[in-house]
Amino acid sequence: MNRMNAARQQILESLRRERPPAERLPELRGMWHRYADRSRQFADAVESVGGACRFVPDLDAIEPLAKEQIVASGADIGRCASAVPGLRVGRAALASDSPLADLERMDWVFAPGRFAVAENGAVWIDGGDLPCRAALFLCRHLALVVRADEIVHNMHEAYDRLTWNGARGGSEFGLFLSGPSKTADIEQSLVIGAQGAKTLCVFVLGRSADRPS
Repeated sequence: MNRMNAARQQILESLRRERPPAERLPELRGMWHRYADRSRQFADAVESVGGACRFVPDLDAIEPLAKEQIVASGADIGRCASAVPGLRVGRAALASDSPLADLERMDWVFAPGRFAVAENGAVWIDGGDLPCRAALFLCRHLALVVRADEIVHNMHEAYDRLTWNGARGGSEFGLFLSGPSKTADIEQSLVIGAQGAKTLCVFVLGRSADRPS
């Protein structure tokens, strides 16, 4: 063993001898913040970060609203796609081998969310529900669909439900997404859409009113 390796070994052995005793991790179970109306809190949180939230009774009610948004945004119906089972919006198709050049030209993408968080307006998206996850970040406008009864109160409850990295049947990719893309430089000039979608709309299934009562 040369001098450098010997010195390295001495340092490592010294660190092992001086290792501090293990500390017990804090208990994360507790009475975390809960909301009287999770749907209302979720809608308020989404809108506070620049998104929109629409409450609909079922998938059929989304289609006319989605078409209105597509027309209002000046989008091409041929560059709109849905990855939500049963939601027929747009003429484009998403596939695992979709060319990035095609995704960059995508006007609208409709994607399913597994659940949502009332606390911060975030939606958990599991990569296993999408044929092409890059579409989430390359489209101009993004719409997510999540059930009202899948809205949890806070991030503690949300983490208890995570299924990513292959655990409990989830995929190896997932993310929390809230609001359209926003960034600001040192001069605090806000730019929307520089790193992702320019707009975000969340359709919440299971409430008949446009906003919860």
